[in-house]
Amino acid sequence: MTPVCKGAPATCESDYAAHFAADGKRLVFVDAHVEKTSIVTSDTRGRDRRTILPSRKNVELSAPQLSPDGKRLLYVLGRFKPTARIAVFVANIDGSGAHLVSPWNLVAGGRPDWSPNGRWILFRSNWPNVRQSQIFIVHPDGTALTRLTLFKRGTILNGLSFSPDGKWIAYGASGLGGQPDVWVMHAGGSRMRPVTRTKAWDSAPDWGPAR
Repeated sequence: MTPVCKGAPATCESDYAAHFAADGKRLVFVDAHVEKTSIVTSDTRGRDRRTILPSRKNVELSAPQLSPDGKRLLYVLGRFKPTARIAVFVANIDGSGAHLVSPWNLVAGGRPDWSPNGRWILFRSNWPNVRQSQIFIVHPDGTALTRLTLFKRGTILNGLSFSPDGKWIAYGASGLGGQPDVWVMHAGGSRMRPVTRTKAWDSAPDWGPAR
């Protein structure tokens, strides 16, 4: 984990990791400037810009996502000092009530996802450490932490997404030739099967809305 824009000019600035609110009227995203990150929201034209979580020294904020009811914010928080640590947090939409969701020792990160009913949060552990990542779910208040997988060491794991009905999970994991393929499994961790079987790097799936 390295600070945003480390070693870059003072003008280094970008907005990234945007995510739509469920009603499609607003966006939440990361505002990065030099070595500082904030989580902000705006309308889809970039107007009415509001800071939800301001930047803090030695802290990196990433992967923001609004809950299905638009009342809560899911995000990943990384600390640089005194030691590097990373975990999943949830806060109210105004930034208040921020609390830890995943234990620090799980080194949780990547791109966590809300279940469609807002009752569960999906995340992967041990990111970006070299130890084996696993898939977990947990309630937004940090209770009922459950490991869904037991991947063998060396399995590449990248990207997680609930299906619109909450019954399935898509993810990227080692497949053909050792490169990641897109997989799906039941939300309880069973019935794993590959969706793609290519020598290319297929990963970071995002399940589209129900039609």
